[in-house]
Amino acid sequence: MNLTLKNNPPYFFGGIPQAIPSATNFPPWLMQLVDYQVKTAFLEGVSYSNALKEALAMEEMILKFYHVAAEQSKHLMADVPRSFTLVSKMRSERIPKLKAFLDQAK
Repeated sequence: MNLTLKNNPPYFFGGIPQAIPSATNFPPWLMQLVDYQVKTAFLEGVSYSNALKEALAMEEMILKFYHVAAEQSKHLMADVPRSFTLVSKMRSERIPKLKAFLDQAK
């Protein structure tokens, strides 16, 4: 069986082709990406506990982004909010670990 895009319409390859046009339909007032920016560069000589605090703040911001994206994408195909929710659940496991490291560092 020859599965090429030439022989088969795009919907044979999953929901992505239909989701891409919908993903651009977020009204600009829904999600301001500026609200979810994180600092990614650490300064030389920063202490271990300060580095952990920054990492914790980044993870919390990322988690907040995924929660909001899942909520605001509910009007799209079901795969889109489900994917954001799944990633959110997986990433949420990092926060307690970082807090435990931070508690040990004190």
